Amino acid sequence: VSVLKGVHPRRVPRKDNGRVTLVSAAVRQHANDSTQFMFGSEWPSYFEEQCEFVEELSTDIQERLTIRLYPTDYGCDQEVRWRDRFENIALDLGETVLDRKVARERLVVPTYNSTTYLESLSANIPTVMFWTSGYGDVRQSAMVGIQLLESVGIFHTTPVGAARHISAIW
Repeated sequence: VSVLKGVHPRRVPRKDNGRVTLVSAAVRQHANDSTQFMFGSEWPSYFEEQCEFVEELSTDIQERLTIRLYPTDYGCDQEVRWRDRFENIALDLGETVLDRKVARERLVVPTYNSTTYLESLSANIPTVMFWTSGYGDVRQSAMVGIQLLESVGIFHTTPVGAARHISAIW
């Protein structure tokens, strides 16, 4: 992909029957600077989008899904909220190094604009990502790359679109 020009992928053995990891975020409830990608008041709607994604997946994929919680909770009660919505969902509490976790996954699903998707793509890890406007604004200079990723089904602007794409290619 031209957006990663000059990055050489590593060869990472993966199992076709592996798991899917959704990489989620948490934010401070009261932001103290403008560098935060979303504000605390937006987190509940962000969480609802994550749930929409999970609900749209087939049961087979849901059974292979792990939700990677943000390592710092910031009062979002991530674990409680996920367990309330999906009683048997697999949660990764963010205690392991992310690149070690996803290196052997069948698919990684970043849900906000961060280095996660750049790292997974450059490591040759299958990646489908989504975020809605406002949860990961993209610099104008990066829009060409994002549009390219969207044109090949890697980037989606809705959780339902991403889930349907994953179901179609599973």
